[in-house]
Amino acid sequence: MSSCVITGAGSGIGRATAIELYKRGYYDSFALLGRNVMAINETINIITYK
Repeated sequence: MSSCVITGAGSGIGRATAIELYKRGYYDSFALLGRNVMAINETINIITYK
């Protein structure tokens, strides 16, 4: 089982990285970190509903 921790996942390069790694299926689990909870939730929604 492989895991990935992405900092700054609420916007910019961090968000783009989270989306791309999820789409490619590189990791079994993700930890998305950032300063803005609403932005992190938005990233999760983008990943979940794409």
